[in-house]
Amino acid sequence: MKRILVLKIGTKSIVTPGGKIRRDLLKNTAADVARVMKKGWKVIIVSSGAIAFGKNHKLVQGKKLTKQNYAMIGQNKLVGAWQKFFEPLGIPAGQVLYENKSLRGESRESVTEVLMAFLRIGVPVVNENDGITNEEIRDLFGFGDNDQLAALISKAVKAEKVIFLTTVPGIYDKAGKIIRVINARERKIQNGLCVKSGDSNGGMPSKLKAGKMAALAGSEAIIASYKEKDILTRLIKGEEIGTKIVA
Repeated sequence: MKRILVLKIGTKSIVTPGGKIRRDLLKNTAADVARVMKKGWKVIIVSSGAIAFGKNHKLVQGKKLTKQNYAMIGQNKLVGAWQKFFEPLGIPAGQVLYENKSLRGESRESVTEVLMAFLRIGVPVVNENDGITNEEIRDLFGFGDNDQLAALISKAVKAEKVIFLTTVPGIYDKAGKIIRVINARERKIQNGLCVKSGDSNGGMPSKLKAGKMAALAGSEAIIASYKEKDILTRLIKGEEIGTKIVA
């Protein structure tokens, strides 16, 4: 495994229930990324939130648009927000939009080479190309959600760690305690999880499934809360945070 860290941040972590963008989260995450980069790590951010950024644009507020239209408006706003917080730290942030075929088959190698080349100078901000992906296309050819995209990217670049930030501290057992380590091959916990409704495509079952996929490919997967301060710095030091998924 290479000293690469894939960080996936979901819509519910970036956006409040009222639709407000958590810009402090982006700012603090950029600072945390800068610290781990100084320690020799390379970081890829898989960031949801394009649709939410589109809905927050003052020119379309109150209008009923398709998710693709909101994504078209919000994608540049999303990566622009990341750039705003990375640039003062001297780190270029670049946008990468994927379609499913980009990370499968013969095209995966060439796409991975481009991503690895950018990692030498900065931080790629990755998302699915939601502007051209409707629900029907996603069901047939898409990733399903950015959790799966993060797992596929971690596999493609042979990342050492992939971290899924969510609204809860980890995966709970029946007694209400956080499960610290899960074997990627067990299925009892996954089968017992409930899917909760919300704005995001994923949820905990999706994160657990993606985490197992990443772990079986050789990456250490961690599910933790976006509220954890300096989480990347603490995790590379070996601190026990959230739920770890290992093969």
